Amino acid sequence: LVQRCAAEALGAWPAFDNIRPLLGALAKADHADTHLVYVVRKALRDQLRPDGVLTRLMKENLSEPDARAIADVTVAVSSAEAGEFLLRHVQKYSESKETLANYLRHAARYSPEREMDSLAAFTRNKFADDLDFQLALFKSIQQGTEQRGAAFGAGVHDWGAELAQRLLKSADASSIDWNNTPVEGMANPANPWFVQKRVSADGDKLSWFLCSLPPGAESLTGVLRSKPFTIPAKLSFFLAGHDGYPDKPAQKRNVVRLRLFRTPSTRDPVGAGGGKSVAIASQDNLAAETFPPRNDTAQLVTWDLGPFTGRQGYFEITDGDDGNAYAWLAIGRFDPPVVTVPKFSPNLIGHRQQAAAELVRALSLTELEPRLAAALVNPTTDIGAYGAIAETLMALHPDEILAALAPLTGDHAVPVNLRNQIAQAIAGKKSSESETILNEAFHTLTRRLQVKLAALLASNVVGAERLLKLVADGRVPAAVLLERSVKDKLLASKPANVNERIAQLTKGVAEPSSEIQKLIDERRTKFDPAKALASRGEKIFTLNCQPCHQIDGVGNVVGPQLDGVGGRGLERLLEDVLDPNRNVDPAFHTTMVSLKDGDVQSGLFRREEGEAIVLANSAGKEVSIPKKDIVERRASTTSLMPENFGEIISPADFDDLMAFLLAHGPKATSP
Repeated sequence: LVQRCAAEALGAWPAFDNIRPLLGALAKADHADTHLVYVVRKALRDQLRPDGVLTRLMKENLSEPDARAIADVTVAVSSAEAGEFLLRHVQKYSESKETLANYLRHAARYSPEREMDSLAAFTRNKFADDLDFQLALFKSIQQGTEQRGAAFGAGVHDWGAELAQRLLKSADASSIDWNNTPVEGMANPANPWFVQKRVSADGDKLSWFLCSLPPGAESLTGVLRSKPFTIPAKLSFFLAGHDGYPDKPAQKRNVVRLRLFRTPSTRDPVGAGGGKSVAIASQDNLAAETFPPRNDTAQLVTWDLGPFTGRQGYFEITDGDDGNAYAWLAIGRFDPPVVTVPKFSPNLIGHRQQAAAELVRALSLTELEPRLAAALVNPTTDIGAYGAIAETLMALHPDEILAALAPLTGDHAVPVNLRNQIAQAIAGKKSSESETILNEAFHTLTRRLQVKLAALLASNVVGAERLLKLVADGRVPAAVLLERSVKDKLLASKPANVNERIAQLTKGVAEPSSEIQKLIDERRTKFDPAKALASRGEKIFTLNCQPCHQIDGVGNVVGPQLDGVGGRGLERLLEDVLDPNRNVDPAFHTTMVSLKDGDVQSGLFRREEGEAIVLANSAGKEVSIPKKDIVERRASTTSLMPENFGEIISPADFDDLMAFLLAHGPKATSP
């Protein structure tokens, strides 16, 4: 107690002469007395805070134990002197990797600018094989440099350039055997796959597995696909994991499949594109599948693949369960080793690609621009990195319109073919394609993404003018201008007569219905692709949709033709069906006709036949109206499609309908 009180008193009155007594007290303290050790360390830290103390200590002939004791508490001192002291300490004494990393992070954050090149050289040498730690340390230096308003020294710049090159090389798609894509409809697209050792049923404890159970993130989902390989007659592997709570029936959301491989056609989406051979899933290329054993211990699985021997195939491992427990799987020990568990976790790939792009941008590494452009159009680049890569390329070669489109490349809710168009335009510096892409984007995106894109466009006067013109031309729903995020940016960017133009364009436009949006969100959240059946959905489509819509050559073409509609994704399909007035193409605006007898007819204008006009009504039937009976004819911005499908179709049938529509993505032909 006396020692504690003395230490507290010294801590309250910092002085250089207090340091030696406190070091002595710390050396003699019984470390079982944690309270005493804490009080002495805190008091020692307080002696180091005044200016000049640590600088003076660097000139003292400290013993190694004293130097270590001071370094231990210096990490709690936020000053340039603290950073410099720790840098000199690690250059002189060996420390455990954990302690060394802690000291270097502090030194990187607080060391004076003159020490940064020395810190860079030390780290590059000491952690030559630890790329991710080097990256973390560089970011600390970057943060400190930015906060000081300083510039990178030559040594730090060279280190960052080397880091960017190594990060890109380590994440080069050509050297990676596995690629993750998000599961349709899931809110969080983060890559869940990492490598870990797991116990197998035969007693093996040392083998590495690909696992979708990252620490603290069991609810993450993803579809992991391997590179293609020649299918053997028999193929075995060990599989662990679950498919929902053990006291409930299996959900069949988690599954391992072997699919036959083919080369994509030019009609395939970007994830299949670029003229490269990649894995494409379809209903007719499934060779084998198995579900998790609902066991933490990996069990042996053997597939007899005789009918497929010698053909090309690939693994497709799906974690489609976003639950918080019993919602993962792990696979490894492939025999024969047609594929292998990677040396580092797949979820690091996107992190490294994104970090490399950010380094290229921060350091203006134009020499790496071609590699980033190639990564942007590579279908195996992690989706989490696309946005950063696109934005970096736009920073190197600014273009106001393409820059607004750039963030969409990394949004998994954006249809893959649209992401590809944007990526190709940015990588190829094709500004001339921006108008076509914008039209396509606003035509296919959900309202949420339309608002996001509109706000990005409105961030500068060039984009704001383009947005207002698109609204005036009927290419963008005028209701988008009522969104606060869009309107505020329009007012800030100040295109000519902005207030008057917004008022004119939104005159008579109703605010979006909160009840309809609530229904859309509810249906999206509850949609379960494992339970919804496209075969049942086809019957729902035939009954309710076919009178006006055609798909696969069957049905009427009163409303939009729906081949490839699945490429829009679940959220946009929900909007189109449940809120048909939200995204109406000008070609399908309703015509309202007031008649002399007081009746009002509405429908899609089809044609004029002499002294009559022909409309198609909501039942898909054509109605002829004599011109002489018409008092007024005007165009409406509403759709002919009924607004009550959320009521007349049960939730279960509605999910089946969504499954049917989602199954009709962009067409693909076999080679």
